[in-house]
Amino acid sequence: MVRFDDEPTTAVELVIPATPEAIWPLVTDITLPVGQSRELQRVEWVEGHASPAVGARFDGHNRRGDLAWTARCEITEFDPPHRFTWEPGHGSEHGAYSAFGFELSPTDGGTTVRQWVRLGPGRSGLTWAIRQNPDQEEAIIERRLADFRDSMTQNLEEVERRATAATDVPDEVS
Repeated sequence: MVRFDDEPTTAVELVIPATPEAIWPLVTDITLPVGQSRELQRVEWVEGHASPAVGARFDGHNRRGDLAWTARCEITEFDPPHRFTWEPGHGSEHGAYSAFGFELSPTDGGTTVRQWVRLGPGRSGLTWAIRQNPDQEEAIIERRLADFRDSMTQNLEEVERRATAATDVPDEVS
């Protein structure tokens, strides 16, 4: 059984025909997920931060149905051009609500780009839903992970679109 206390994770990956160095600025653009997510409406740097670095913070403004919330996120890993990780709710009393990350690995034909999410350990709307319906915990978690997989798949497809558009050279006109 999938339980929240086990900090469940899911991931998607895609081989993109570009170098890690070409892909890195795309995956570290905190606005990238806005167009691909059904929840995330906008993001903004906060507390004087303007670019990704360990300790930099940004707010993610979310909406799902009638529920709206802002998640303060902190970048916890920044290892160009390999790994970029951030945590919504980092430093909160009960721990981060989740963690998200991108990992880039050179491979034949380009770069394997992997995006992942880990739920927990901190409290969130998800933990509230589980407390209200404890007999549905596994289904609630599976639905949430499926939503994230859908958004992350769209993120990687957008990264591929942008990366390949940047390297496309128009044919000469004869």
